[in-house]
Amino acid sequence: PSGLDVMAALGSPAAMQGLEETGATDYFNYPEQMEQLQAAVKSQDEVGWLETANSSWLYTFLPQLDDKTTPYPDYMRTSAWKWKDLNSALGSWAELKHDTVLYSKMPEMAGGGGPPSSGPAPGFVEPNPLVFYRLAYLAHAISDGLTERGMVGDSSYDQINLSKLLNDMQNLGDHFQKLGDIAVKELGGIPLVEDDYTLIQSPIGALEERVLRSQFFSRHDTGDQQSMPPVPVIAAAAGAEEQILQ
Repeated sequence: PSGLDVMAALGSPAAMQGLEETGATDYFNYPEQMEQLQAAVKSQDEVGWLETANSSWLYTFLPQLDDKTTPYPDYMRTSAWKWKDLNSALGSWAELKHDTVLYSKMPEMAGGGGPPSSGPAPGFVEPNPLVFYRLAYLAHAISDGLTERGMVGDSSYDQINLSKLLNDMQNLGDHFQKLGDIAVKELGGIPLVEDDYTLIQSPIGALEERVLRSQFFSRHDTGDQQSMPPVPVIAAAAGAEEQILQ
């Protein structure tokens, strides 16, 4: 299966269109098999989706791939936005299948001086609150689940600083929750306040970097951090007869 197959099964009209235009749906029994997969996705209840971290991650794609109607703004109902949503979901799915952070370390630099800071600039959050709320649930569930299983404080996990990792994961979940609240305001036409703009401008990228690494991979020596080349994401999508589709 390709990434488009996965997204079509999850209900993306854009993915299905792409498959039809490239002739992928001409395979024997393809339409029937796809209909069965789509039916299985639609019949899955929320409890089933939230059973594992992997399926919870897939669950965040559903509101992103759905056709948008009221109260979403007009630009989110265009065909261009459907392709944008599909591209975003495919990127996240690739990360789910394979963590680039396992094999690379981002360039780093020391802090320096600069001009006086000004107030937060106007910002924008994609007004799709369900995506943010489901990401918040996933981050909190991972942290709470490992804590409830007694892994925090276990000496065998001291080397990866699990306590700090889980604390960062909780903070990431809180951040997603607040972004979801901002998205609700945008859909309702409620003006954003300065605190909202400050949150939008806050470095969630750096927060994600700490969550994913959090000294987890500090033992890997990656050499010159200032000249590391970009690392593409390679996702092992499926396998058959000792062959792997990437």
